[in-house]
Amino acid sequence: MHENLGDCLKQNLSRSLQMFVPCLCVLATYYAMTLLPSYAEQRAWVVLFSNFVLCNVCLTLMLTNMCRKPFSLFQVALALNFVPLVAHFVVGVDAETEMWVTRVCTVALIAWFYIKLGLISKQYLDHHENLRFFIRDLAVKTA
Repeated sequence: MHENLGDCLKQNLSRSLQMFVPCLCVLATYYAMTLLPSYAEQRAWVVLFSNFVLCNVCLTLMLTNMCRKPFSLFQVALALNFVPLVAHFVVGVDAETEMWVTRVCTVALIAWFYIKLGLISKQYLDHHENLRFFIRDLAVKTA
């Protein structure tokens, strides 16, 4: 897979569009979530929810691309993306319960994202024993 989107589309259009399907799913469900009571009452939670769904999808895509593993369209973040919609439109919960469902799903997505980042960081540090982080002083000139 190429790093540049244009090169990806030229090389293999169908595969590139297949990898873009989760992003379209997030966009479509965000549009559907504008019909929920939580969007009218607490829009910031809905925006944060959708952003962390997209963050999880992009992190998974990045990791599978770096490891050269196949990218799966079925992900936990995308499943959580539908929970508030199903709770409101299928189960028929009241507005207050739907708002709590959105909040709980948002917190779960944030936790899921940072747990994955923590695991990646731990694996990186375990494989690099002499790792040193420092900030260079840009005012000091080196010869």
